[in-house]
Amino acid sequence: MRIPIPCHKKRFRLTIGFTVIQPCSLILIGRDAENPNTTYISREVSIGRKYFSDGLGYREINIPFPLAPNFMMLDVWEKDKIGRNTFEVSKFEISTMEPRAIWEHRDIHDFIPFANWFSQKAGVLPVGIYDSPDLKYMIDYMSVIKDDHGVPMITPARTSRINGRIEASRHHLLSLSVPVRWFILMHERKHFQLPTSVEKIADLTALRVFLDYGFPKVEAIYACTLAMKAETTMAKQAKVTRLKDIHSYINQYIINNTVEFTKTSKVAA
Repeated sequence: MRIPIPCHKKRFRLTIGFTVIQPCSLILIGRDAENPNTTYISREVSIGRKYFSDGLGYREINIPFPLAPNFMMLDVWEKDKIGRNTFEVSKFEISTMEPRAIWEHRDIHDFIPFANWFSQKAGVLPVGIYDSPDLKYMIDYMSVIKDDHGVPMITPARTSRINGRIEASRHHLLSLSVPVRWFILMHERKHFQLPTSVEKIADLTALRVFLDYGFPKVEAIYACTLAMKAETTMAKQAKVTRLKDIHSYINQYIINNTVEFTKTSKVAA
C-alpha cells in the first residue's frame, strides 16, 4: 500500500491505525517522494494477540515528524506477505506538530538549522565542502573517512575538537534515515561544543536534544544503534554498554516527561 502525504516541509504528526485478521508485522517506510536516498521513517509495527478483540486485531500508532519533505510517500506492507492485502488502514490523521522548547547552549541552537539541512540533503549532495550560511559550521562530505594511513574507517562521521569541522562519510550516510543522520551530526557537534572526548557524554547530551526536538523515541534507539559501528570484541562490548546507557536515559526521559518541564524562549519551529 502506498499513501501520498503532502507535507510542504512542515512539522506534523501522523496517527495511523491498522486492522488485521491475524497477528502480523507491518513495515512502514516514509520517503521523500522527490529526492532519492532520503528516508524519514523506517519502522516495523507488530500486531500481536494482545491487540485482538472479537476476532480482529487493531493497533494505532502516533509518529511525530519534526522534519518533513515537501512531499512524502508512505509505503506499508506486511512483512511476510508482500503484495497481499492482509491489513486495512482504519484510521489516518495528519495534525500539526506542536512547537518544542529546547533548553540548550546557543551554539546548539545555531547548529540545528544546518543539521536539518544537511541531514535532509545528504542523500543527494555530492562529495564536497559544505558551510552553514553564517560560515560558522562546516562539513567535509567525503566518499569515506580514512585514517592517517589512508585506510577507510567504519565511522560515519568524526569531528575536530580544535575547530569543530565535521568529516562525514557519504558511503555510510547514504543509506541512513534523516533522523539517524541528524543524531550523528548532533553527537559530533557535542564533542566540540562541550567539549568532550567521552562517547557516553556526547551520546546522552545529543540524545537530549534529539528527543527535545521531537524525534520519535523509537527512532532514537535506531539512531544510536546504527550510529555505533563495532568490529572488535572490545568495541562490541563498549557498544553494548553505550546502548544500555541510552535505553536507561530514554526510559528516564519518558518517566519524567522531560519536555513538559523544559522552559526556554527558544522554540523549535
